Amino acid sequence: SLFWFELPFEVSVPPHCASCSESAPSTPHYRLLVAEDNPIVARVLKLQLEELGHQVTNVADGLQAFELASHERFDAVIMDCQMPHMDGFEATRRLRELYTPQELPIIALTANARIVENYSTFSKAGMNDYLIKPALSQDLQRLLLRWVDSSAAA
Repeated sequence: SLFWFELPFEVSVPPHCASCSESAPSTPHYRLLVAEDNPIVARVLKLQLEELGHQVTNVADGLQAFELASHERFDAVIMDCQMPHMDGFEATRRLRELYTPQELPIIALTANARIVENYSTFSKAGMNDYLIKPALSQDLQRLLLRWVDSSAAA
């Protein structure tokens, strides 16, 4: 079954906070590649990441991710593990021939609890870290700050 509904919300902008500092450090914005074959999950990820201020490019499989990341610069890749044509593990192994984990952090995204039980599956492929679907915005941002910022500092 497929259900669809729309809610007509108005977007409100909070008033300027007098106690907020104009010089407060802003959250960094990254150029991200998201490899996800499920169009709904891909769209949700794109919206989450764009809401956090990041620029997002979506691809639908590991082969597209490898080809695009081979020719374009991204700050990080969010890689689904199970995709058609080339899974996320193989795409990561191929990307590791071109980039170190510091040069291009790759964060695995999986719904497979059996894979998560064995972290070495991710590290052997060359992935920096992983998230379980559905990923929360704050978890995405936390890992991006951890891996992309540490890569920039290296």
